[in-house]
Amino acid sequence: MKLRVMERWQAMQLLPPEGNLSTMLLVNKLREKLGMDEEEQKELGMINGVVCRECRSPVENRAAEGEDPKYYCIVCDKFVDTDGIENQTIWNRIADVPKEIEFTKAERGILIATVGKMDKDDKITPAIADFWGKFIEAYPKSDQIDTEIEEDK
Repeated sequence: MKLRVMERWQAMQLLPPEGNLSTMLLVNKLREKLGMDEEEQKELGMINGVVCRECRSPVENRAAEGEDPKYYCIVCDKFVDTDGIENQTIWNRIADVPKEIEFTKAERGILIATVGKMDKDDKITPAIADFWGKFIEAYPKSDQIDTEIEEDK
């Protein structure tokens, strides 16, 4: 199944935060599969928050409240020009080539159970519905959730 960065993050949001040992070992493997290593982050030009344009280290905003930001880099020991957006992650969308991710039957089971519970609790968002559509296209036998909307009679 081919997934872009945002789709991989959406899949990671589906992973349970706790469970039995077997489940959590599978969740750890899924996080590793879906995550981005340092090399991929560089290829994507990924920036987490506001960083120094020279050394790419995080910076501190030393402006007084109500003033325009003045970013100071501790590594460069000076006020610097910056890249990024506070409290957000950005990347080069053109460099975001879909990555092939194969899920084992057990990993698919975790995703199916989570989406099934969310569906039962009416917690499905458009992003999850989009991911689920791609998921069942790649793994058609995994479609154990009733995706049909009943028409009013």
